[in-house]
Amino acid sequence: MTIVRYTLALISAAIGSILLIQFAKLVSLYRQDLSRGNLLPSDIDGRDYLWLGAWLVSGIALVLLTLVLVLRRRPNQLQD
Repeated sequence: MTIVRYTLALISAAIGSILLIQFAKLVSLYRQDLSRGNLLPSDIDGRDYLWLGAWLVSGIALVLLTLVLVLRRRPNQLQD
């Protein structure tokens, strides 16, 4: 059971990292457009802001899930 838990933690950490990297890329693109004087990014439309929020929330949730899976102890282990 421990192997399954750590495998799930590894998978969720990988997916969470990918989502957070995508979030960082979109933020970087947005900042580049702002530095050029564009108020709205040329490559981002309104729906991408929804994805931006979804990537951020999903990435953070998966990283937290990873921490829970790795750091969680079973009740019988606390008695030792």
